[in-house]
Amino acid sequence: MKSIRTRLLVNFTFIVIVTVVILEALILNVVRQNYYKNLENNLYNQVKMSADFYEKYFSDSTLQDNVLNNVDTFWRQTSAQVQILDENGKLLMDSIGLIPEDDSENYIFEDVKEALKGSKGSWIGKVNYDDDRVMAVSHPLKSGEKIEGVLRFITSLRQINEDIDEIAEIFILIGAAVIIISCVISVFQANAIL
Repeated sequence: MKSIRTRLLVNFTFIVIVTVVILEALILNVVRQNYYKNLENNLYNQVKMSADFYEKYFSDSTLQDNVLNNVDTFWRQTSAQVQILDENGKLLMDSIGLIPEDDSENYIFEDVKEALKGSKGSWIGKVNYDDDRVMAVSHPLKSGEKIEGVLRFITSLRQINEDIDEIAEIFILIGAAVIIISCVISVFQANAIL
């Protein structure tokens, strides 16, 4: 009798734990993707507004002249780190003062490659000047149909990851409560079956 009860309890508990873990993993993945997608869309709207402003009002001068004379125009719309790269991927300006170690160093990340092809690019990864992962969104800077360079906005994912971690803690507590309640119900269910 005791052995059957124990096996029933173990089986019920195992099913509940597996179900809760799978559901929580799926929900947290959806939450993370939503947070990241919202941030990407916000960054993209900001970078597109700045790139459109450049094309409309500043594209009659060269990109290098605009970097020298109108550089503050590029980061009025955002609190993100702003980079301007030329058509070869060479860093011309960085709002936090990042200076390439090598003068020939190019910043050809995936988002920059996409922007140099004429479309929006985004990238998530590590940089050597921040402990947390960052998200970068790039947009081509055009003069007419010619791509003169790339405007790139970069932001740390620290705050978003902290928010996601807080949500994960809440879901873990709820999952633990569900498991405990299910175990108590399993004891009564096992007794009823026996």
